[in-house]
Amino acid sequence: MKEWYQIRLQKLRNQLSEGEGILVSDPENAFYFTGIHSSNIHLYITQQKAVLLTDFRYREAAESNEAGFSVMTEGSLLSKLKELLTEKTVFIEQQVFTVRLYRMLLEQFPHKEFPDANTMISDIRLIKDKNELKKLKIAQQIADKAYLEMLSFVKEGVSEQELKAELEYRMAKYGAKKPSFDTICLFGSHAALPHGEPGGRTLQKGEVMLFDFGCVYEGYCSDVTRTVFFGDPSETMQAAYETVLTAHKLARDFIGVGKACSDADKVARDYIEHAGYHGAFGHSLGHGVGVKIHEQPTLGQSSTELFQNGMVFSVEPGIYLPGEFGIRIEDTCYLENGDLIATTKLEKELTILG
Repeated sequence: MKEWYQIRLQKLRNQLSEGEGILVSDPENAFYFTGIHSSNIHLYITQQKAVLLTDFRYREAAESNEAGFSVMTEGSLLSKLKELLTEKTVFIEQQVFTVRLYRMLLEQFPHKEFPDANTMISDIRLIKDKNELKKLKIAQQIADKAYLEMLSFVKEGVSEQELKAELEYRMAKYGAKKPSFDTICLFGSHAALPHGEPGGRTLQKGEVMLFDFGCVYEGYCSDVTRTVFFGDPSETMQAAYETVLTAHKLARDFIGVGKACSDADKVARDYIEHAGYHGAFGHSLGHGVGVKIHEQPTLGQSSTELFQNGMVFSVEPGIYLPGEFGIRIEDTCYLENGDLIATTKLEKELTILG
């Protein structure tokens, strides 16, 4: 059994008392505890039990898990649960539970309690171990290499969709299982859409290019955004870029163990606002990155979390001017021994191509 799986399982068990269990149904959470990816997987965990529930399609993979879970594949999910759920209280992940499955549990187990697991697992996943950090770094290295190669295809008349395809092809070529999310490649006024979709728009001189991308390596995500210019940018574009870059640096300089995530957002937001871009930074400063592309912690105005060693998160201030252009600069970072370290090595200073 891999040591990190033992540690994760014990952290979850520490939150359970005798007579309590937890039914894990979120595929990413199941992967976190077992290393198994499956479209049909549930885990049932108590102080004594660690059981993986799936079907015959995934039996071989499930039985090879290095986490020490026993495996049940025969019969329906209901029949498996009838055999396993001997505890009176069973925590469930209500955010991923279907209404149908929840009703089935209530009907079949009328004398049991099914409270929400809430943050029981996300709190454990919040702090990354060395094995996770290694995979996150490799995922970013793949994305960085793919991006630098993709830039050689930048030329007048190339389309957003073409550059997106080149970037995703190269991430796959260098070992990525898939993109972390729908790759964003936007030109000109399209870049004013924080999560716009690439299309047939072609690149013209003097336009901004915004690339937001990442990939999945052995189950872990990378995430980075770079904004570059094709031809000389206008003074307005340069001013906006330098404002975002300074906000990014100020936020990173502020971040430290024990400080509030919401305060990091405030540092960047206040700088952008005071520079004259009122309302132009419309999303949070960042988000956690790990098995999911968006997880804890949240670096936003309403966040209640404090920075801790082992957290991995994005820092991504932006300015978006509808009908004109958008600027975003994003690094994924982690805290180690009190130091803030970026997983990406890509340049952030203003870059002009063509």
